[in-house]
Amino acid sequence: MKTLCLFCFLLIFCPATPAFCQTERIDSLLTTAYQNHNLNGSILVAEKGKVLYSKSFGYANTDTRMANSESTRFQLASIGKTFTAVAVLQLSERKKLKLDDPVVKYIPDFPFAKITIRQLLSHTSGLPDLQIFNPFVNEQPDQVIDNALVIPALKRYDKLEFPSGEKWGYSNPGYCVLALIVEKVSKLKFMDYLSMNIWKPADMTDTYSYSAAMSRPDPLRAESYRMPIFSYQLQKVDTMRKYKALLINFGGLQGLGFVASTTADLLRFDQALYNGALLKPATLEEAYRPQKLNSGEQAVVEPGRLTFGLGWFISTDTTGGKIVSHSGFIPGGATMFSRNVTRQQAVIVLDNGESDGLHLTAENVMQLMTGRKIRPQKKSLVKVYTNDLLIYGADLAAAHFHELKPDTVQYRFSPGEMDYAARELNAAGHKSAALETSKLLTFIDPAWQTFNSYAELLLTNGKSGEAKIMFRKSLSINPENHFAKEALAKLGSD
Repeated sequence: MKTLCLFCFLLIFCPATPAFCQTERIDSLLTTAYQNHNLNGSILVAEKGKVLYSKSFGYANTDTRMANSESTRFQLASIGKTFTAVAVLQLSERKKLKLDDPVVKYIPDFPFAKITIRQLLSHTSGLPDLQIFNPFVNEQPDQVIDNALVIPALKRYDKLEFPSGEKWGYSNPGYCVLALIVEKVSKLKFMDYLSMNIWKPADMTDTYSYSAAMSRPDPLRAESYRMPIFSYQLQKVDTMRKYKALLINFGGLQGLGFVASTTADLLRFDQALYNGALLKPATLEEAYRPQKLNSGEQAVVEPGRLTFGLGWFISTDTTGGKIVSHSGFIPGGATMFSRNVTRQQAVIVLDNGESDGLHLTAENVMQLMTGRKIRPQKKSLVKVYTNDLLIYGADLAAAHFHELKPDTVQYRFSPGEMDYAARELNAAGHKSAALETSKLLTFIDPAWQTFNSYAELLLTNGKSGEAKIMFRKSLSINPENHFAKEALAKLGSD
């Protein structure tokens, strides 16, 4: 009875505040994500500079069992592009450059005369992505690419993905070119410029160049992991050969990312943008405005959801306020920096496990902050299937798959993800499981690509006769499939 009375007293005199209920919902969302193996990192949620929620999940280092914490330094991936954008906008404010100037005014060797600085900032330049560096890596597999090779690589590639200003298309090298412009105009090394003009004014004492991290010991820096689609165990990405180009060869590039930081430092960055320490309000207003294409239309990233400004993704839904953000992804890391500039709210999620659905998790936290409905985080049916396959065998895995597939509320299924899983299984030495996965996919999604992928796996595993049958099946659906034509020509006729 006394307990009941005390409970009533608490309800009357200590009611749960909206903020308390809000953080409870956020914690429930994130705890569930962690329990479902969709989170391994640190999260900070703030409003008007005040931290409302800060918590870490999982490990910064599985070998030492060091847990992630608010002090953990994470690889920011493409969130680092926001620093590049701020640097360029600062130089614009100081009349050192004009956004609509052609790039060749500052870098005469730049091979595309019509591209402007604004188009680089807004990803509307038409510049290609990291494939421009592949010839250099192929010729010197151990070479570390740095910004000195950006212009030679663009010259060698010698083409645009689309005419500049015609549409939106993400380009990492475009931000490397912006870093070169910052160096040319400021007469400072790019990272020195960021340190002196952004990180120091914002009091970001735990932020530094990740490319320099290899020679800078930091016991608080998170290791980079990923969780294979067929396992719930974190694996170090630096042990995976297929990520060597992205993590090692491209590790000397600047402007596109490769910065280490903490959730607390990003909040300081967020606040420095509000208090005028970095840019004028008018400049920020322009940065948060969707940029225009040659047609006069907005630079659309995802119809009905996202446009792009000067260094920031912009949500088209403004019912809860204007939200600008930047996400990041790299093997072993997924990040999100989301800012409701109307309400001065920030959601910062830094993950060192390349967690599935991380960006949706971060978006849902912001949805809760603005009192809107969240989008359900569905489980990967392919991950359930592949784990069943390795533990219980093909029959139970297939039966369970078909049992769960109609449940589209809780589970998502992608043929592309299943094809990827088959290749991952094969690369990890699970040959029979890989073939079983690819075979099942041909019945679920009998497209030419599916049969072609199955044929490739069969061929890799020495089953040339079966591979021929599948290549022919793929070719019967798509007579223009040159992959199948070349494979059959090499295999010869029966």
